[in-house]
Amino acid sequence: MKKQAVTFFLVFLVIGFLFGFSAVFAVGLHGADKTAASAGLTSYPDNIMEITGGFIGTLLSFIAVFFFILMVYGGFIWMMARGNEEQEKKALRTVIAAVIGMTIIVSAYALTKLIFTRLNETDPKNDDSACIKKGEGWSCGSIDSCSGVTGQNIEEKRESCSQSSSCAINLCPGNDTIVCCQS
Repeated sequence: MKKQAVTFFLVFLVIGFLFGFSAVFAVGLHGADKTAASAGLTSYPDNIMEITGGFIGTLLSFIAVFFFILMVYGGFIWMMARGNEEQEKKALRTVIAAVIGMTIIVSAYALTKLIFTRLNETDPKNDDSACIKKGEGWSCGSIDSCSGVTGQNIEEKRESCSQSSSCAINLCPGNDTIVCCQS
């Protein structure tokens, strides 16, 4: 039974790696960014810290699902023990191991989230002070909320923003849809 559980876990992990990496590395390749923008999916990680943090979070989520399944399996074995003490002990050990594993994974997830959030806060790209320095009423926001910005896609909107007196590009943290606007 252990061999089956290990095999299942490894297959699950390999599938997670394959789909996780392909989704991360597809961004910006072969027009995928234009396709995502036309579908309204304009928010994706744009730096290595966000990509790494997202990957680790996804990996830990898959592992947490594995431990949850292990917990359910232990509960099932316990219910099917029918008074057999050896089966009950095996089930109890499985459930305890799954709870310990889940606790470790949740702690690792929380720690990873904390570390990558703190690292991202210290990233100079996340400093909106350049926008605020433009003066009273200037702040970072969505390009769609800026007055005087027109265009069908993000490239046209950014071009319109760069020509507007109430909009400025490349002063705010985030992706291409976040600009500095005057309200």
